[in-house]
Amino acid sequence: MPAHADPSSAIPPVNLRPMARDGREGDTFAADALEGLTRPRGQKAIPAKHLYDATGSRIFERILEIDEYYPVDAEASILDARLAEIAERIGPEAVLVEPGAGDGRKPERLLEALESPAAFAPLEISETALVECAERIARRFPEVEVHPVCADFANGFSRLSDLPRENRVAFFPGSTIGNLRPEERVDLLTSFARFVGEDGSALVGFDLVKETDTLLAAYDDPQGVTADFNLNLVTRLNRELGAGLDESAFAHEAVWVEGLDRIEMRLVAERAQRGEIAGRAIELAEGERIHTEDSHKFTRERIARESGEAGLEVETIWTDERDWYALALLRPRARTER
Repeated sequence: MPAHADPSSAIPPVNLRPMARDGREGDTFAADALEGLTRPRGQKAIPAKHLYDATGSRIFERILEIDEYYPVDAEASILDARLAEIAERIGPEAVLVEPGAGDGRKPERLLEALESPAAFAPLEISETALVECAERIARRFPEVEVHPVCADFANGFSRLSDLPRENRVAFFPGSTIGNLRPEERVDLLTSFARFVGEDGSALVGFDLVKETDTLLAAYDDPQGVTADFNLNLVTRLNRELGAGLDESAFAHEAVWVEGLDRIEMRLVAERAQRGEIAGRAIELAEGERIHTEDSHKFTRERIARESGEAGLEVETIWTDERDWYALALLRPRARTER
């Protein structure tokens, strides 16, 4: 051990509980890619979660730093202006759970503002990120019990039944909820409602509908960072699955779909492609597209409607000065009707 090292840093904090695992999440990349790339022309797609391998995650961190990707600054401005009010509305001794916690920087800021938080449970599929987040939060807040769960955020709540039941809070910042289809969003919000119970709440980030030019710039930035993020999927298909595709023959595309209020990200085959996955042929015609990600945008009416379908009601919505992004505090309907 180096002379300058702190021996205590290798000892887990006493408030850090053993890591729980959901057990249902496996590597589905090969199966999902094969199913999605053997669909008929016009229907090819790969789930967005597969954009986030180690390389993709690093590129996404760069996306968060570009000027055109406005959600980061918009959310930060809300927290700068409203964090004390948010903490007051949540109340003391909160049990905070964050699905998809990542590095834990956002819940760390909220925990600092809350009065005597009781527990924090990060849910994260990346074990490396989860360990780093859980240990840092446990050391930073020695009075808070930290319960890390290595699981997909849609399934991890099943491993949190032993948490205190009073004042549970599902914290889902960023714009991840917009990557889900409407029925998936309602299912996730329903899981929040069930988990927090009558006395809890959910604090959820929603990216709002705005000018098309602003949206397109955020998902097809001039520096090409988002393009690199999307195109990395082709590199991953070749590296991990031996797909044999020509990586130079693909282009990034981001389009606004008016009737669905969403940005669609796609990979466009600029030349005809033929490859294989697990011995099965995959073919792409010139100009054919692979759908890789949706990013839905919201109105206040949609937030209220989908929350209502999940058994939640909007108590408060905070937005940035430009009204581009919202943090919504949602309560179970049984509580709001009392």
